Amino acid sequence: MALNSSAPQLVVTGLGSISAAGLDMPSLWKSALAGTAQVQTRIVPHLPRPVSVYAVGDLPPITGSARRLFRPADRAAHLAFAAAREAWQAAALDVTPLNPSRIGLVIGSSRGPVEIQSTVDQGDRPSSSAYTSFSSIAGLVASALGIQGCSLMTSATCVSGAAALKTAMQLIHSGELDTVLVGAVDAPLTDSLIRQFAATGVLATETGPHALRPFDQHRTGTLLGEGAAFLVLESEDVALRRGASIRGVVQHVALACDPHFRTGGEPSGESLHQTLQRSLHFLKLRPEQIDLVHLHGTASQLNDVMESRCLQKTFGPVDRQPLAWATKGLTGHPLGASALFQTVLTLEAMRHSFLPATANCLQLDPACPIRLSPGSGTEQAFSTALCLTSGFWGNLSSILLSQYK
Repeated sequence: MALNSSAPQLVVTGLGSISAAGLDMPSLWKSALAGTAQVQTRIVPHLPRPVSVYAVGDLPPITGSARRLFRPADRAAHLAFAAAREAWQAAALDVTPLNPSRIGLVIGSSRGPVEIQSTVDQGDRPSSSAYTSFSSIAGLVASALGIQGCSLMTSATCVSGAAALKTAMQLIHSGELDTVLVGAVDAPLTDSLIRQFAATGVLATETGPHALRPFDQHRTGTLLGEGAAFLVLESEDVALRRGASIRGVVQHVALACDPHFRTGGEPSGESLHQTLQRSLHFLKLRPEQIDLVHLHGTASQLNDVMESRCLQKTFGPVDRQPLAWATKGLTGHPLGASALFQTVLTLEAMRHSFLPATANCLQLDPACPIRLSPGSGTEQAFSTALCLTSGFWGNLSSILLSQYK
């Protein structure tokens, strides 16, 4: 049963991902257990020091008719298709096909096809106007998978994936669609974007695999990462009717905006606290009923303190807080894909009844009194979990997940 019995239950039947921590979900979870990921150090023109980035290695090959379709496509589209295809197959939509007009696609992205947009010689190609459009990523994935219900893109800085998930829920609740392939992607590792983020002062001043340290006392900033995370969301009755394996339930997504600061919400944590409270109030939950909180955890000085203050406002002192987790030490900061990476990893933690340690957090900052999982990880059943994300222009989101019962 859904926690809120007035609404039909929306269940997750497939997961997919691609990142520096792995080319698929099993690899990502293995990296989460090990606390490791592949990090590259690059020399970027006009920057005074090298910069580390979380880059995907060789992309999985695209075969068949889709190969020609994706040949001129942006790197973000290739990443999106790799993760979308995995989620599609994990949900068995390739072997138990549904009416394509009842299946939709919603993809969130902060920057869209930024690589192809920045290429100066695109103007002389007949396909440029189509492939440089923001919606090209969703259009390509929909074309390759034969989705006919809708093909949409959402953009809300780091909460773009949460906005995609909210949109998918509304499309199913409205009765327009039965199933939605929903995900998020960003491929921000261009020289120009790296320079832009360096100019803000949020990038880590050190390099190497341990440079991004969420909530660590010695953190110096974040690092950009590319990747995509996807899930298949559908109504419970459709999933049961076709015999799909259910991975969890998306109970609620709250979106909010506190645009007082260009680079995030106000530092007291009050705005994020209020966003979180909307999920609790919607489902009539008490704070002590939350078992796990997956934090944004960018490893920037202000963000980590702000999230810690939010937890204190919501749950109280550390001994009353649920376990907390942050995973950008694995994936880097994937911008608009952040919320969906948090979601798929949280669903995996709930499925395995195990919470790995927060990668690269070796000495918790006293200014961040939160209850992180210890270095050995925590074996525990998680019935309910929250994913909290914040982004530029004060965008905020809270995603509430639960075990399927």
